[in-house]
Amino acid sequence: MEYVYELESENLTHLNGSIYERTYVNWRKLFADKKAAKKYAEANYDGDKEIKWIKESKDYTRSQDLGNVMYNITRKEVN
Repeated sequence: MEYVYELESENLTHLNGSIYERTYVNWRKLFADKKAAKKYAEANYDGDKEIKWIKESKDYTRSQDLGNVMYNITRKEVN
């Protein structure tokens, strides 16, 4: 089996505690391996926090809440 890794930039700027709060996707990109996806996210992030990666399952890794953005990496099977 072959896999690709989808990196998603999730916009958190509309989380303010109101009834209308929501998140949305800034963009998604595909990578051949998880390391390349992480490197891209770290280069894309323009804040002052260090990104800490949290492995939720074998197919899903995410960053912590970075204030205005969170990065999600999902492993996808290629058929």
